[in-house]
Amino acid sequence: MKKFIIFAAAYNEKSGGAIVSHRLCHLLNEAGRDAYLLPLFYSHEATILNIGEVAARIQMETHNLLHSTFPLNPHFNTKVYRDNLQALAGNDDYIVIYPEIISGNPLRAKNVVRWFLHNPGYHTGHVAYSPGELYFRHSLISKEFHMTGSRMSEHMLEVLYCPTEIYNLDNAATERSGTAYLFREGRNRPIVHDLENSICLNRDYSHAQIAEIFKRVKTFICYDPRTMFSDLAVLCGCESVVVPEEGVSEDQWRPEPESRSGIAYGFDKLPQARATAHLLRDFLIAKQDKSKVAVQHMLEETDAFFP
Repeated sequence: MKKFIIFAAAYNEKSGGAIVSHRLCHLLNEAGRDAYLLPLFYSHEATILNIGEVAARIQMETHNLLHSTFPLNPHFNTKVYRDNLQALAGNDDYIVIYPEIISGNPLRAKNVVRWFLHNPGYHTGHVAYSPGELYFRHSLISKEFHMTGSRMSEHMLEVLYCPTEIYNLDNAATERSGTAYLFREGRNRPIVHDLENSICLNRDYSHAQIAEIFKRVKTFICYDPRTMFSDLAVLCGCESVVVPEEGVSEDQWRPEPESRSGIAYGFDKLPQARATAHLLRDFLIAKQDKSKVAVQHMLEETDAFFP
């Protein structure tokens, strides 16, 4: 059976992309496959580099890989690929999983899976993929993407990790006051709420610190419609409001009605959010459990696509 290399950033409890990439590696290893994380490096599109430039870049990154630390989640079954990167070029023993933000094929892998954690080109402004790849979307939020010679899977590779050991109702305040807010990808959007007695979470807070804030403020306002912090606030008993994007309906924002439990897409939806908040925790736990099924579907499809 082929081994997996997941091109991923170092583990960062505040980065959803890093969390799910490391979680995918964990689930693949738990499923009995051999999976490794490879520290992500950004490159120009491979097709505009000559072979000498590609080899030099890989040699440099191999040196960095062997002589640097790479943070992991100690609770995950993950390991780091530490061999020479040039050994991956054209190697049929490996399937390389790139996130959608990576252009080209910097590792010159023979077997490539492209995992769309967001819509292609959203972060980089351009798309440069190759034929012969297998595409997976993380969720229905990402749009289908088609390229001649490659295939878009019908299955979602939705991997979820919900730290309920941190975000819960333990020691939550009985009397709440004030608000908290977060920008992240919504940093250029205008502020629409009262900033008096409002805590900005854009600073370098840990998850434990954010959970403590969620457990004492009344309302969390999020200007980034995609972050999971909107869900985590609900788990702490906090009202959660996502400031709607212009031209994006509630169904477009989150197609699954159950995923919107406890979260108001606009302040006018707060009554509905309050009435459904108790449903969210069970939904997230069930979703996390379904990640194993999603990974099994992915393994069946990759084994067939890269025989």
